[in-house]
Amino acid sequence: MRCVNPSQCQVCVHNGQRISHGNKVILNHDNPALCKICHCENNSLSCEDCTSLSMLTTPTPTPSYGTFTTLAFTTLMPEGTCDRAMDLAFLLDGSEALNEDEFQATKEFILGVVERFRMGSAHTRATVLLYHSGVKTYDLQVQKWLFKKTVRELHYTGGDAAFLDEAVKYLAVNIYDKNKREHAGRVAIILTASANPRPIRSIVKMLRKKTITTLTVALGPGVNMAQVNDITKANPDNRAYVLSSTAELPDHLLDLTDYLCTLGMEPEVVKPITSAPRKAQQVTKSTSPTPPLEPKPTKYVPKTESTTASVLSPVTTLPSPLIPATHVTFILEGSDGVGEANFNKSLLFLEEVISRLTEEEELIRITVIQYSVTVTVEIRQWEIRQQRHQLVQRLRQIRWRGGNKTNTGTAVSKTLQELETNQPSPGSTPPQLVFLVTENPPTDTVTRPQSTSTQTHVYPIGVGPNIHEMDLLPFSSPQRPLMVEDYNHLSTLVHRVVNITQTTVRPRSPTLPPLVLPTHASLPPTVPCQKPVDVLFLLRAGENFEDMKTFVSAFIAGADIGLNGTQVSVIQYGETNTVELWWRDHQTKSKLLQILENTPSRTPAVPALGSALRFAVQTSIASISGGRIGVAKAIVMLVTAKSSDDVKEAANEALAAGVSVFPIGIGQGYDTNELTVLGRHGNQDNTLHLSNMDHLSMLLTLDNTYRERICRAGPPGICVDDNGNERKPGESWLLDDGCHSLLCHPSGAVTVQNHKVSCDKLEPPACRNNMAPVKVQDTCSCHWECPCMCMGSSTNHVVRFDSLALRLDGEGLVLLHTSHCQR
Repeated sequence: MRCVNPSQCQVCVHNGQRISHGNKVILNHDNPALCKICHCENNSLSCEDCTSLSMLTTPTPTPSYGTFTTLAFTTLMPEGTCDRAMDLAFLLDGSEALNEDEFQATKEFILGVVERFRMGSAHTRATVLLYHSGVKTYDLQVQKWLFKKTVRELHYTGGDAAFLDEAVKYLAVNIYDKNKREHAGRVAIILTASANPRPIRSIVKMLRKKTITTLTVALGPGVNMAQVNDITKANPDNRAYVLSSTAELPDHLLDLTDYLCTLGMEPEVVKPITSAPRKAQQVTKSTSPTPPLEPKPTKYVPKTESTTASVLSPVTTLPSPLIPATHVTFILEGSDGVGEANFNKSLLFLEEVISRLTEEEELIRITVIQYSVTVTVEIRQWEIRQQRHQLVQRLRQIRWRGGNKTNTGTAVSKTLQELETNQPSPGSTPPQLVFLVTENPPTDTVTRPQSTSTQTHVYPIGVGPNIHEMDLLPFSSPQRPLMVEDYNHLSTLVHRVVNITQTTVRPRSPTLPPLVLPTHASLPPTVPCQKPVDVLFLLRAGENFEDMKTFVSAFIAGADIGLNGTQVSVIQYGETNTVELWWRDHQTKSKLLQILENTPSRTPAVPALGSALRFAVQTSIASISGGRIGVAKAIVMLVTAKSSDDVKEAANEALAAGVSVFPIGIGQGYDTNELTVLGRHGNQDNTLHLSNMDHLSMLLTLDNTYRERICRAGPPGICVDDNGNERKPGESWLLDDGCHSLLCHPSGAVTVQNHKVSCDKLEPPACRNNMAPVKVQDTCSCHWECPCMCMGSSTNHVVRFDSLALRLDGEGLVLLHTSHCQR
């Protein structure tokens, strides 16, 4: 504890009353002539006249003193913000396992996580604990700028050890329990780079007892994976992120915040008190009859171009003049290729999403469309808030219709046209959402809508191996399509769909008087990649060479070309392998485009992808090529046909050389298994499947995602075991306890598999004479056994465990053994 001068305290004083820094108060609330709105900034109180108290939408709390009214603090919600009632704690390793630069990178990661969350007394509160030989702690903060200031001012300590158990104990007892909130989740993000010096049984017990969910981020080789695994098992919602170093933190930021946004609870916000005229409107609204269930769905049958009928007829729903509604449309493929069983699984997916959508003041209207040859509106804009039960009933009544076509383009375009027609001015409503669930490529002509409003967001969901991401890109806006392996895995997207919907419909500003705040540009969903990378394009000679050149030209035009950015090289493979463009050549856009334009197609031949890739790898690592030392290298390989040689050995050479391979299969002639061998290693998949050359030209014109994907390429990460030995990607090894195995991935990530068996999950036997069974612990498991014991007495006889008396009338022998008893 240290003493400070009162002038250094961030507090304002007015008439003897103290006002904390950052708080806004209203003085003389009941006297319009003297009314002032004041804001405390550091030690100074700045005031202005109350321009319009009628603008207050929150009820005025009863003042506990004089003429003061303190408004509850909250923060503005920019686009994409997650709003959860949650007490969030960051436990930061302060030992020498992290150097100073890594410590700063971890602090930036903390700031990136909290940036996405709405902070406030009814929303997310956050704190940070720096633990080493001691624990440096801070109170829970409700103001984001104060929390950020606290994190930025954390100093590197570099202690000899980091006692995580002490940090967890302090967090649970002195922070969570002393500042308890009933309606809020407790989440601790543990950023650790070292092993806890003591056993962690107390940590696990405390986490379970206090119901604290943990997200453990393991940084580097100094982490004890057995301890991480034990912490993760303490709660079913716990997660572990195992990274090779702090350099991988930005790559896992979105994944962690996406999952973190599913934790916590829905905030309990006090509903505003409305004026008398608004109450009258609500009474009139409540007497309006609820629309009956629709007896028949509406069909749209594609006709000639002169057809002007809309897929959706005019909407007739309960009017809601006070609150704008969000329209959420689900478009489900119901063709013969899907089948009745899979279509019913998509309906179950919808039912689960709708059952998890919780609302307070928001209006969400649901539309469900089934399409194949025809487009059928099964449910038209029913409000969840008033018709949830009827909506679920109607979902269960929908039947699969079938059809031999997949007119996806027609279904999406007509839906967007209807949303554009019915929606008011863009500023008055939240974005309208469309979720497309489809298994097969479109059979009709797909055209990207020319004037799709930014208020309409389309999220295609591709199911199964028949449809590729490229087939759905023309529909997808503003994000890329979501892909799952089959209909059984649709349930894995429920959380994400619910979060997209709830984030969209949540109000973007608090119910406070207008504040004079600086306007900030909305942050992109991901930070653009700006690191240097050497990219080599491997193009096949032949009739499609000009289209491939156009693709490379588009990449160059949109890339940051230069010595400090992206360098481009081109190799053409055919009868021979030829370097057309070197990294050592003058790297400017105009020069590269000129050389590429003058490059002719070489003599074509049956493709030997293994030989071509081996040549490209050897060229990329040769000093003569002009490649930069320490810069990531990527080979973009365009494949149109099956290889005449083996590709596995060449792929392994690329992996060993630290070169990332991005194979793009085009058309129907290539072998998908070869593409998988070339571009998929562990949990990293660099493959891309395109239907034709037109899709290749669209790949770089739709958005910058593929360039970002290449930019983030890098050499395979290094996995290190507990003994300091480097492990190769794909290698698996057993820990010293014999109960856990680890798998090294190319990115450097390590996944842990637990082989322990808990007796708590096994049914104990019923033993004779009501004796309690005994737990017998094995190396990695345990089992139950009935005890075998004898009881002696002073009357010269022995009673067995089953109560049979063995009287000693003569000499005898009683054998006690440790094996199973014979019954």
